[in-house]
Amino acid sequence: MDDTKQPGPTVDAETRRVVYQVASQLWNTSEQVRWSVLYNYLMASTILLLAWATMFGSNAPGRARPLILLLLAAGGALLSGIWAAFLLRDTFVDRFEQVALRAERDLGVLDGPVTANISHRESLTGVYRLATSRRVATLVASLFTAIYLALTCLSASWVWRALGAP
Repeated sequence: MDDTKQPGPTVDAETRRVVYQVASQLWNTSEQVRWSVLYNYLMASTILLLAWATMFGSNAPGRARPLILLLLAAGGALLSGIWAAFLLRDTFVDRFEQVALRAERDLGVLDGPVTANISHRESLTGVYRLATSRRVATLVASLFTAIYLALTCLSASWVWRALGAP
C-alpha cells in the first residue's frame, strides 16, 4: 500500500451517478436560461428602438423631442453595453459544464451528453465553429450597442441644434 497517497472520501457509484445527472441537468438548464435572458434583453432593446423610431417619425414640435431621442438612445447604449460586458465574463453555463465534465470523467462515462456536445462543437468548421451561444449573444449585444451609440451621436447633434448652438 502506498502511504504517500491521502485517503479521500469514499463515494459510492449511486451518489456519483446522481451528482452527474444533476450536473448535466443544471448545465442544460443554464444554457436554456442564457437564451431566455437574451430574449428578454432583445425585448427591452427592441422597445427602446421602437420608441426612438416612433418619436423620430412623429411631427411633435418643440425642443423636448431631440432630448427624448437622446435619452432613449443613451439608455439603449447603456443597456446594451452592460449586457455585452456581462456576457464576456465567466458564466454559470461554463461552470456547470466543467462540473458535468468532471462527473463524466469520474464515472468513466466516455460518451456522455456534455462530452458529446463539446466534441460536436469542436468538429464544426467555418463560421459555425464560432457560433456558440455566448458568442452569438455577445455579438447581438455589441451590434445593438453600436446602433445605439450612432443614434446617441445623431440625437446629441439634434439637441445641440435645438439649443441654438452654431
